[in-house]
Amino acid sequence: KALYNLGNTDMLTGLMNRNKYNVDVAESYNRELTNIGVVFLDLDRLKDINDNFGHKMGDKLIIAMSKILKEEFPGASIYRTGGDEFVVLNSNIDYECFNLRVLEMGKRVKNGRIYCSYGVIYENDNAILSEMIEKAEHEMYLYKRKHHNYSLEAEQEAFILNFRHNVQRGKYFIALQPKIDPYKHRIVGAEALIRGKGENGEVEYPNSFIPIFEKNHCIDIIDLF
Repeated sequence: KALYNLGNTDMLTGLMNRNKYNVDVAESYNRELTNIGVVFLDLDRLKDINDNFGHKMGDKLIIAMSKILKEEFPGASIYRTGGDEFVVLNSNIDYECFNLRVLEMGKRVKNGRIYCSYGVIYENDNAILSEMIEKAEHEMYLYKRKHHNYSLEAEQEAFILNFRHNVQRGKYFIALQPKIDPYKHRIVGAEALIRGKGENGEVEYPNSFIPIFEKNHCIDIIDLF
């Protein structure tokens, strides 16, 4: 049980993690879903908060958001799917009750001055969960553009500028991995691999930062680097 919890729980918030989220969404293909609501929520400018005020402040924000979700969606499946992303899957609930929960969440977020964007989708029957999540994510981006004057292009531009700044600071570096000819037993070349450098100088491997590039649709800039 301890190993199961370790593999399926986000250690910071106690919510289910992306691994558990992927499993649950995959299993939903074999079930008929009815009366289900989805919330796709993204904390705005979390990276800026971490950079300017430190990760402890960012962690406090993440924990505060997770607390609101737990209290406003009791019995729902709640996941922290990324550093700043949360997904709520609330099944077996009528629309009025689900909508009330969303409204209460919105009030608490506003009162707590937690800047976030979210998309909401509800289906009575014949629900395909993966499609609902995709629609909710799209609604979240529309909300972000409308209420926070964001655009995907602006976010990408800011992300690229930040990447270039981090390159100049030595945040990323190239590691060469030798290619060995197994027949001649000698090095015949090398593969260039990108690595990151953590706050304490530790090496960060691609699985810790590549998803962030993919999320921002900026994976191609690594090739330029």
